Amino acid sequence: MEAPRLANSHLTLGFDRQTGALAQLRFKNRNFIAPILGKRPLVELNFRDASGEALRVSSTDFPPPRFVARDGSMEIEFDAWDSLRVRVTISIALAEDSDESFWRIETEHGREGYLEWIEFPRVVVPNDLGAVGGDARLLWPALEGVLIEDLAHREKSPLPYQEIEYPNHGWCGYYPGAAAFQFLTYESGGSILYFGSHDPRYTTKEIEYCRDDDGIRLIQKVYLDAGPAGKHELAYPVVLAAMEGDWYAAAGRYRRWSESVNSAIRISERTDLPPWIHDSPIVVTYPVTGHGHHSGKTDPNEFFPFIRALPVLEKLGDALDSRLLVLLMHWEGTAPWAPPYVWPPRGGETGLREFADSLHSRNHLLGLYCSGTAWTNTADTGDGTYNRTAEFKRDHLIRYMCRGPRGEYRCKICNGEGIRLGYDICPATDFARDVMAGEANKIAASGIDYIQLFDQNLGCAAYQCHDTAHGHSAAPGAWGAPAMRGLLAHVRASLNASGAPHVLLGCEAAAAEPYLHDLPINDLRFHMGFCMGRPVPAYSYLFHEYGCNFMGNQVEALMSIDEKASPWNLALRLAHSFIAGDLLAIVLNGKGELHWSWCTKWEVPPPPQEPHLAFIRRLNAWRRGAGSPFLCGGRMLSPAQVAGAECVPLAIRWGLQLDYSAVLTSHWQSQAGAQAHFLVNFLDRPQRIRMALGGHDEACVITQPSGSDMANIPVREGCLELDISGLSAVMIRT
Repeated sequence: MEAPRLANSHLTLGFDRQTGALAQLRFKNRNFIAPILGKRPLVELNFRDASGEALRVSSTDFPPPRFVARDGSMEIEFDAWDSLRVRVTISIALAEDSDESFWRIETEHGREGYLEWIEFPRVVVPNDLGAVGGDARLLWPALEGVLIEDLAHREKSPLPYQEIEYPNHGWCGYYPGAAAFQFLTYESGGSILYFGSHDPRYTTKEIEYCRDDDGIRLIQKVYLDAGPAGKHELAYPVVLAAMEGDWYAAAGRYRRWSESVNSAIRISERTDLPPWIHDSPIVVTYPVTGHGHHSGKTDPNEFFPFIRALPVLEKLGDALDSRLLVLLMHWEGTAPWAPPYVWPPRGGETGLREFADSLHSRNHLLGLYCSGTAWTNTADTGDGTYNRTAEFKRDHLIRYMCRGPRGEYRCKICNGEGIRLGYDICPATDFARDVMAGEANKIAASGIDYIQLFDQNLGCAAYQCHDTAHGHSAAPGAWGAPAMRGLLAHVRASLNASGAPHVLLGCEAAAAEPYLHDLPINDLRFHMGFCMGRPVPAYSYLFHEYGCNFMGNQVEALMSIDEKASPWNLALRLAHSFIAGDLLAIVLNGKGELHWSWCTKWEVPPPPQEPHLAFIRRLNAWRRGAGSPFLCGGRMLSPAQVAGAECVPLAIRWGLQLDYSAVLTSHWQSQAGAQAHFLVNFLDRPQRIRMALGGHDEACVITQPSGSDMANIPVREGCLELDISGLSAVMIRT
């Protein structure tokens, strides 16, 4: 009997008659779905009983489904009511002239407990990635966007795939959080599969990938607000589409949808932001206690009292010819990394205020790291004596913490011996709102310009909680984003009421999609993507117009990168940030020198100083000069193809390498509609490149950030040839 199928002139969807599994998604004679070698489900459901124990039900546990085909649509009905007390109906719509299929699901169950999550649909693609001789690659939406070209890259790393469960483990595809947007892609042979959730409520999800017996499993798992017995319909469509192009084409599809539902305002149109956000300050970060790492006892160092750093900062500002945003770590008078209480600062308020006033008098800015919505009972940082256990017990504060499905209380992120012992605070509680607003107001009163209030809430994530006493459902779901938005609004209103509307808030990693408006400047974590694959500026392509993020403190960059085998790696990371349109950042060691990253101990030899500082100065001159309309609030476009530059291997510590062209590029459109390409050579030697510029007879090449040095160069046979000096950038207008 012929397998069930749904087709139009663009796509063919085919299904296994016995299990309902997706066996075919064909576009232009390419089937994006891996052959089924065993039993593959179309959907998986996770139930929890009254005690919180899990029971997984797969569509392969059901009798063969019923297929109902209609014109341009299909329903797949799974019925195991007699045995499992569960029914599932999947509806797929495929319009005649569309390359998109829209998938919806309705579940009905009569079980005790609740339905926690659904993985739907199960998509398994062939493992023909480049590392095994193919040409395929995945785009993963975590850590601002990572291209996956080798499954072993992540599997061998310190951060292999783990299924997302309570408590959250941080560097993963948790949305909205470290995963900032809701789609994955798989591209091969010039075509691309798009797998996205078009969910305007920003419901909590796991958006991941992992090895499967049949190939590579792409995961879209949605949490359902603890669906009780009865019927439940997913409130948005899951979209499976195929098209020609690469990940930029898929991101363009998602951007069009996202902009139709997101209420964020472009920073070029906002009147509530301080002017300095458009000045391209360079972020300079360092600790005032400890010696470059985040665990153990942290005594005052060379930068304490705060004012002792001024000579280093004045010299640095002159060398970089830029305004600085000085962003302090380990400044807290409580204990570093011991949230939620951070005030007063080490040494008292007077010293910090004096430092802020001194920086402002030199036209620089001051920011502080905090540690997000977590609670600390004891901390090993600071002098090692911080302890609020008695208060925690006396006031029964456990009732405000994120609780697990079995009634347990645990925390993983930055929690453990050497740092702190505590819990995550549920953002839906009044306690979270009041404490976070209270600490923010104390900080703002000392003349602070930026507070990274939600460090460790990656992407400003609302971490999982199952406690209904907080006013939300018994499981994660659509309540998470509104709860965090409510917390952000409360803090913002409190700051405004206290006379600090100019103080900006941010988080660790790029602010996830629901939080674009509230968090316009954030500490990016693209470099953590080197633990999984190749970081790409997907977040900038989608959302750059809505924020002004910075390169980040590059925490643990050398966990993945071998700086001895690839001594140019910092220049690569700077170039990546520049072409992504992000503010540049510097981490200092105890001598006031540019260092590799935060959590690189100070005894590790630093990178060469003068070449890197000169490179940063040149790049930031572009941001402040001719490149400003594009890199500051512009709209990223798909880049032109660039060839001819030297290829260098970035050494990864677990025996792998990523080959990089010495010249990185990006393409931008200003809000006025002008376009420009930027090319950056991150090596210290010249590169001759060929840039594809079909449809143009000549290009205007600008080699100086002032825009004064322009030359029109012929484009021959659709190609521009150009020499780029070492550690420099050029701008091209067409």
